[in-house]
Amino acid sequence: MNDQPTLIPPEISSAARSYKRIGFAFGDRFFMLLFVGLVWLGPAFFDRRFVYAMLAWDAFVLLVWFIDLAQMPRPAQLAVRRRWHSPAALSIESELSLILENSSRSSIQAKLIDSVPLQLRSARAE
Repeated sequence: MNDQPTLIPPEISSAARSYKRIGFAFGDRFFMLLFVGLVWLGPAFFDRRFVYAMLAWDAFVLLVWFIDLAQMPRPAQLAVRRRWHSPAALSIESELSLILENSSRSSIQAKLIDSVPLQLRSARAE
Protein backbone atom coordinates (compact mmCIF):
# COMPACT_ATOMS: atom_id res chain seq x y z
CA MET A 1 0.00 0.00 0.00
CA ASN A 2 1.01 3.53 -0.66
CA ASP A 3 1.19 5.38 2.69
CA GLN A 4 2.62 8.59 1.26
CA PRO A 5 0.47 11.67 1.83
CA THR A 6 -1.38 13.00 -1.17
CA LEU A 7 -1.50 16.65 -2.17
CA ILE A 8 -5.14 16.47 -3.19
CA PRO A 9 -7.30 18.25 -0.59
CA PRO A 10 -9.87 16.07 1.19
CA GLU A 11 -13.53 16.11 0.16
CA ILE A 12 -15.56 18.71 2.05
CA SER A 13 -19.31 18.56 2.63
CA SER A 14 -21.60 21.14 4.18
CA ALA A 15 -25.31 21.68 4.65
CA ALA A 16 -26.75 24.62 2.76
CA ARG A 17 -27.96 27.73 4.55
CA SER A 18 -29.71 30.94 3.54
CA TYR A 19 -27.41 33.57 2.09
CA LYS A 20 -29.05 36.47 3.88
CA ARG A 21 -32.09 37.05 6.08
CA ILE A 22 -34.45 36.78 3.13
CA GLY A 23 -33.88 33.40 1.54
CA PHE A 24 -35.84 33.95 -1.67
CA ALA A 25 -35.81 36.15 -4.75
CA PHE A 26 -37.84 37.03 -7.81
CA GLY A 27 -36.63 35.64 -11.12
CA ASP A 28 -36.75 37.06 -14.64
CA ARG A 29 -39.95 35.18 -15.44
CA PHE A 30 -41.76 36.85 -12.53
CA PHE A 31 -40.92 40.34 -13.76
CA MET A 32 -41.79 39.41 -17.34
CA LEU A 33 -45.25 38.24 -16.23
CA LEU A 34 -45.79 41.44 -14.26
CA PHE A 35 -44.75 43.41 -17.35
CA VAL A 36 -47.30 41.47 -19.43
CA GLY A 37 -49.93 42.67 -16.93
CA LEU A 38 -49.18 46.26 -17.96
CA VAL A 39 -51.04 45.52 -21.19
CA TRP A 40 -54.21 46.28 -19.21
CA LEU A 41 -53.11 49.91 -18.73
CA GLY A 42 -53.97 50.90 -22.31
CA PRO A 43 -57.66 50.00 -22.12
CA ALA A 44 -57.76 51.32 -18.52
CA PHE A 45 -57.69 54.89 -19.87
CA PHE A 46 -61.17 54.28 -21.30
CA ASP A 47 -62.70 51.94 -18.73
CA ARG A 48 -61.70 51.65 -15.07
CA ARG A 49 -62.57 47.94 -14.93
CA PHE A 50 -59.32 47.15 -16.75
CA VAL A 51 -57.37 48.48 -13.76
CA TYR A 52 -59.04 45.79 -11.67
CA ALA A 53 -58.12 43.23 -14.33
CA MET A 54 -54.49 44.33 -14.09
CA LEU A 55 -54.57 44.06 -10.29
CA ALA A 56 -56.16 40.61 -10.55
CA TRP A 57 -53.38 39.54 -12.96
CA ASP A 58 -50.70 40.82 -10.57
CA ALA A 59 -52.34 39.00 -7.66
CA PHE A 60 -52.44 35.81 -9.76
CA VAL A 61 -48.72 36.14 -10.59
CA LEU A 62 -47.90 36.65 -6.90
CA LEU A 63 -50.01 33.64 -5.94
CA VAL A 64 -48.25 31.40 -8.48
CA TRP A 65 -44.86 32.69 -7.26
CA PHE A 66 -45.82 31.94 -3.64
CA ILE A 67 -46.96 28.41 -4.53
CA ASP A 68 -43.66 27.84 -6.32
CA LEU A 69 -41.76 29.18 -3.31
CA ALA A 70 -43.65 26.85 -0.96
CA GLN A 71 -42.66 23.82 -3.07
CA MET A 72 -38.94 24.60 -3.03
CA PRO A 73 -36.74 22.55 -0.69
CA ARG A 74 -35.60 24.16 2.53
CA PRO A 75 -31.88 24.92 2.91
CA ALA A 76 -31.55 22.11 5.48
CA GLN A 77 -32.59 19.64 2.77
CA LEU A 78 -29.64 20.60 0.54
CA ALA A 79 -25.98 19.71 0.97
CA VAL A 80 -22.99 20.69 -1.13
CA ARG A 81 -19.80 18.64 -1.55
CA ARG A 82 -16.50 19.70 -3.10
CA ARG A 83 -14.25 16.97 -4.46
CA TRP A 84 -10.80 17.78 -5.88
CA HIS A 85 -9.51 15.69 -8.78
CA SER A 86 -6.00 17.12 -8.83
CA PRO A 87 -3.76 18.99 -6.38
CA ALA A 88 -4.36 22.70 -5.95
CA ALA A 89 -1.38 24.74 -7.17
CA LEU A 90 -0.66 28.25 -8.38
CA SER A 91 -0.52 28.82 -12.15
CA ILE A 92 -1.78 25.29 -12.83
CA GLU A 93 -5.35 24.51 -13.76
CA SER A 94 -7.04 22.31 -11.16
CA GLU A 95 -10.22 20.33 -11.56
CA LEU A 96 -12.84 19.82 -8.92
CA SER A 97 -16.46 18.72 -8.71
CA LEU A 98 -19.23 20.51 -6.89
CA ILE A 99 -22.05 18.12 -6.01
CA LEU A 100 -25.45 19.28 -4.81
CA GLU A 101 -27.38 16.67 -2.83
CA ASN A 102 -31.12 17.24 -2.63
CA SER A 103 -32.94 15.21 0.03
CA SER A 104 -36.36 16.71 -0.70
CA ARG A 105 -39.02 15.25 -2.99
CA SER A 106 -39.00 18.21 -5.39
CA SER A 107 -36.42 18.60 -8.12
CA ILE A 108 -34.44 21.80 -8.53
CA GLN A 109 -32.23 23.38 -11.13
CA ALA A 110 -29.13 24.97 -9.65
CA LYS A 111 -26.00 26.70 -10.85
CA LEU A 112 -23.03 26.17 -8.54
CA ILE A 113 -20.02 28.46 -8.67
CA ASP A 114 -16.98 27.94 -6.48
CA SER A 115 -15.59 31.23 -5.25
CA VAL A 116 -11.88 31.40 -5.85
CA PRO A 117 -9.98 34.54 -4.81
CA LEU A 118 -8.97 36.80 -7.70
CA GLN A 119 -5.28 36.35 -6.83
CA LEU A 120 -5.51 32.60 -7.47
CA ARG A 121 -7.22 32.66 -10.87
CA SER A 122 -6.40 33.99 -14.28
CA ALA A 123 -9.90 33.65 -15.77
CA ARG A 124 -13.52 33.69 -14.65
CA ALA A 125 -14.61 30.74 -12.50
CA GLU A 126 -16.59 28.05 -14.31
